[in-house]
Amino acid sequence: MIAGFVIALREGLEAALIVGIVLAFLARTGASERYWQVFAGVAFAIIISIALAFGFQWVAGGFSGPSAQIFEGITTLIAAGLLVSMIVWMDRKGSSIQVELEQKTAATMAATLGIFFIVFIAVLREGVETVLFLSVLPISEGAIWLGALLGFVVAIGIAYIYFASTKRFSLRTFFQITSIFLIFFAAGMIAYGIHELQEAGVVPVLIEHVWDINFLLPENSPIGMVLKGLVGYNGNPSLIEVTAYLTALTVLLVYFARHYQFRPSTQQLSATETNVEGLVNP
Repeated sequence: MIAGFVIALREGLEAALIVGIVLAFLARTGASERYWQVFAGVAFAIIISIALAFGFQWVAGGFSGPSAQIFEGITTLIAAGLLVSMIVWMDRKGSSIQVELEQKTAATMAATLGIFFIVFIAVLREGVETVLFLSVLPISEGAIWLGALLGFVVAIGIAYIYFASTKRFSLRTFFQITSIFLIFFAAGMIAYGIHELQEAGVVPVLIEHVWDINFLLPENSPIGMVLKGLVGYNGNPSLIEVTAYLTALTVLLVYFARHYQFRPSTQQLSATETNVEGLVNP
């Protein structure tokens, strides 16, 4: 549930910020009659995302035995790669996303459904990522979707407060904190994907169990299930699982630490805040 909550919170807030920025730009430019395109784009993206969620479950349910483990392993590794790319992209582009989105919106104002497609594509991307990430969580489906629902609700609330308040709070800090969590989650996904491929006989085992602490903290216990969903906990991992987990975790944490050693200058921060303020408070 916690993993589903954080994933939905992160993805939902990104989508909500995109919608808020477009609405703020339309209000500032006196084009409020185009609001309907924004809401229509969001509605269609949500509908298609829900359809994809059911479709994914239907496809996954068609596999059994080793083929099911291969499908789950490959899907989990793909999701992990997508999650890593999302973290890197947001860290590099997050500070300029408002300005870039404003420019795209202005460039499509002349098109009949230009605003609709900008919002539709942006929200659908977040929806597809959410569906994929939630679908590979190794915990009970009910807990996943309950956590996701709560995450979306909180994301909408945060976005509303951000755009409605006169005192801005640091979204950069929020994304930094959630990125750290997602780094551990991505490393766990990589290890879990390899585990499934080993179970199917696709990846060699080498050393089957580096350690076994299931007698202390069983994987199927309440705490074990939570840790499994959050950080990919495995009470008796293989050598390749441990190696993959530690390698991915080290590389991602080093990248994250090096990236945030370089803080933007005061002038850069002031310019960014001015751009955001112009969008948020037209």
